Amino acid sequence: MSLADKSRLFFFDYSIGPLFVQENYLSVEPECKDNEKCKRAAQAADAISIGDLIDSKIRGTNNWSLLESQAIFSSVLPGHYMAGHFTDRINFPGWLGKNSSANKHKRILSELYMHTRMSSSGNRLAMNLDYLVPLRNAIINPLKKYGVDGVQQAIDIMKAYSLLREDLDNLMELTQWKGTENPFNKIDAKVKSAFTRAYNKQASALPFAPGTAVSKKRAAAIDAEGILNEEDLAALADEDDNEDEDATADAFIKVKAKDTKSKTQTNKAGTSKGKEPTTSKKKGRSAKK
Repeated sequence: MSLADKSRLFFFDYSIGPLFVQENYLSVEPECKDNEKCKRAAQAADAISIGDLIDSKIRGTNNWSLLESQAIFSSVLPGHYMAGHFTDRINFPGWLGKNSSANKHKRILSELYMHTRMSSSGNRLAMNLDYLVPLRNAIINPLKKYGVDGVQQAIDIMKAYSLLREDLDNLMELTQWKGTENPFNKIDAKVKSAFTRAYNKQASALPFAPGTAVSKKRAAAIDAEGILNEEDLAALADEDDNEDEDATADAFIKVKAKDTKSKTQTNKAGTSKGKEPTTSKKKGRSAKK
């Protein structure tokens, strides 16, 4: 294939094509001497890196005329350096899943930063590097060491940093490395329940809106001033959730009853249909006799 033909292959899908190259180029054994294989892989990695820089430039400035240059560095050159045969199966780009997880963690980190900014002095990077693990240990250690007696100490830490109950779960997720166990899972279930109940009872005013959803019907039932504190909003939301769950359960029971009736009728119909041929056969035999 000529250089132009190889370059055209890139334009079949110039968004995901480079990701496939980056994911699988090390699964190819190049046809060269053994002492040159490492050099070929390094050259392919350099070309892929330059192609990624060009891609960022294209999408950052909408300069799509650079696509031909990206085709050379992201597709043609890696294929030239690693020309050979596959030693493993072709894998789907893992960057897509990792990018989704990274965006989720960035969102969680931003939420924790916004919630604790009244009590912390660092930026998001400092929050991630310096605050998260000590903050997690300050909340978890009293529960692990003292059990139910350490619940109030853990809640005091959460109040000091204006953390929600959901923030603790997010904190566990951000500070848990791959292959390590979640430290919150080591705490006894009774202690967890006591901690959650105590936190819900002692929930105080927060410097931000927690985003509790309340139905329009209940909001309209409030007086003309419409002043609600956070505890009222949470209580109304809990009641709405319970009503929705009850309605869903009732609907499920009704559907289940209908399914049972229909199955019973179907079985009866099938039984009656199955008996008809037998009756006709008996009539036929008696007629022959």
